[in-house]
Amino acid sequence: MTPIEKLNNIKQSIGVNTIEKFPENVATEEVQHFMVITEYEFKNTNSKNRDALTEFTEQTTSVSKFESKNAFALYLPKGSLKTQYNASHEKVDFGFFGALLNSESSDILTRLQAQLPGIVSGNNNPLSQSMNFYGNIATTVGDELSPNVNRYINQDLNTRMAFNIGEAVGSLLMSKDKTASVASLSMRKTGNPYSTLVFAGVKERRQHAFAFDFYPRSEEESNNILRIITKLKAGMLPDYHKPNMENKKDVEKYQIEELASKTVNLYNEGGRDTTISYVKTKPATEAQTNLLKSAFFNYPHVYTIKFYKTDGTKNQFVHQIGQSSILNLKITYGEGGQQVFFKNGAPQHVKMDITFKENFAMSRNIAQKLEG
Repeated sequence: MTPIEKLNNIKQSIGVNTIEKFPENVATEEVQHFMVITEYEFKNTNSKNRDALTEFTEQTTSVSKFESKNAFALYLPKGSLKTQYNASHEKVDFGFFGALLNSESSDILTRLQAQLPGIVSGNNNPLSQSMNFYGNIATTVGDELSPNVNRYINQDLNTRMAFNIGEAVGSLLMSKDKTASVASLSMRKTGNPYSTLVFAGVKERRQHAFAFDFYPRSEEESNNILRIITKLKAGMLPDYHKPNMENKKDVEKYQIEELASKTVNLYNEGGRDTTISYVKTKPATEAQTNLLKSAFFNYPHVYTIKFYKTDGTKNQFVHQIGQSSILNLKITYGEGGQQVFFKNGAPQHVKMDITFKENFAMSRNIAQKLEG
């Protein structure tokens, strides 16, 4: 398969007409492995069948809220193939009774679940059954825990009493927050907080940075660099919301209300003239229209990044990057402070640093769909 055929297949799969590329020989034997950045624009759709999971990973289905706008086939910068997965866990001190409840939770749930069929079947009054069910929760928990509570407390009763006495003595000698330390030091024991880790979600979004060094070898490659930077710069920035003010219906929506007054005769015969105030509308002026056009920003575009092998297929051995936003785009012209140009004014070296951040929390479902 020729390089052109490889890129044509990729264009067709992501739904774009052209792919900006650098270098010119990307997807050839000289540049075998490469990455494709696809840019998507939000489109207003009311589809109720859209697949949010697909939007985070591919964004190419007909029910997606996004449509592809641009694509960029670029070489892989050195050290760019890296990613990180994060899961947040927080330490929680359960204490004695919390740990005991956790250890007996399966037995408690088993007994409570046994009471559910009567409620679901509706053989008796649902409200009455529900009240009985919730009323039995406390009894069930108590029945399951009480034997263990008694056993643990009886086994360790002397130690617990001595520790409490130590705390009481310590409270007479120093500040209250140090009483447990006095008891602990005197008995050479300390309380067990029964700590554990509790999953607290995925708080960190994956972030991916790439540092490209563009050394154009022809005028065509210089033009390619210019188009790549121009399109990425435009896509990462918002644009102003622009209502169609030439459309009569849109004009009516943006009419400006003003407070006016007029003199009227409130009585048909011999009445007095009275000035009343009322609200009327008038079409927005040109100045007001310009303000309305800039009252809101449209969101920037979003991106996905895929890594490809020599044969033009996705590389299943490395990670893939789902729907992301561009956090920053830094362009440096010249190397080592030296700006050198071709005769047509194109820089002989352009450095592009770009950072993407995924717009979703990574989950098992997304990871499997995104990366297999």
